[in-house]
Amino acid sequence: MRDVSLNPIRPLTTELAWLDDPALAATLVTLTAGALRAVIAPDVGGALAAFYEVTPDGPLHWLRPAAQAAFEQRDPLRMASFPLFPYCNRIRDARFEFDGGTIDLFGNDVRFEHALHGNAWRHPWQVGARTGNSVELHFEHEPDARVPGDWPFRYRAQQRIELRGGALCIALSAQNLSGRPMPFGMGHHPYYPRTAQTRVYADVARRRRRVADASRFASRSRSVA
Repeated sequence: MRDVSLNPIRPLTTELAWLDDPALAATLVTLTAGALRAVIAPDVGGALAAFYEVTPDGPLHWLRPAAQAAFEQRDPLRMASFPLFPYCNRIRDARFEFDGGTIDLFGNDVRFEHALHGNAWRHPWQVGARTGNSVELHFEHEPDARVPGDWPFRYRAQQRIELRGGALCIALSAQNLSGRPMPFGMGHHPYYPRTAQTRVYADVARRRRRVADASRFASRSRSVA
C-alpha cells in the first residue's frame, strides 16, 4: 500500500486537528512503527481514521484522513478506510435469493436505494489484543428480526491491523455462527488522496473491464489485454 517508486511527487501533507482533542483521542488506537502511524476508530465502524508518515513538514498521508465531521457524525464513509462485512459493494434493490428463500435487506439504511457494504461498518467494534504496532478488532452480529433489513445470519468478524515492513497490513477473517449456510464476502474500503499527481497501482493475474448499467451495477465484463 505504500509504494510511490513510480511517482516522484509525494502525497500532500494535511493536519490532524482532531488528534488534539483529548476526549476524542482517548477513543482511538494509534499504531506506531518508525515514522509510520495508523489511527483506528473502533467506535466508528472499526474504521481507519488515518494512515500517514511523520515528516518535518507535517503528516504525509497515504490514505485520505478523516475530517472532524466524520467523528461528530460517526460516519465511516468519511474515514480513511472501513471494513466490509458480510458483503462488499451493493446488492441490487436490497434483496437476493439464497438457499431457496429471499434475503430482504430493505430498510437497513434509508439513505441508499440498494443495500451497501454490509452491516459491520455501522456498529462499534471491540478492541482485542494490542501491541505498539498492531491491534485486533472484533465484531459479532446477532440478528434482530425487529430491525428492518437486518442481516439474518449470526456471524463473527475480525480485523488484524498492523504496521510491518514499512507498510500497512490488514488481515480479515470471519466465522459463520448461524448454524446454516450463509452467503458471505469481505473487504476493506480505502479512500486515497486525490490530487493531480495521484497514481494507484495494482498487480492482478487477470484483468477484466466491468461495463456498468445506469444504476452503476455491472451488466457485463470483458477481458482487457
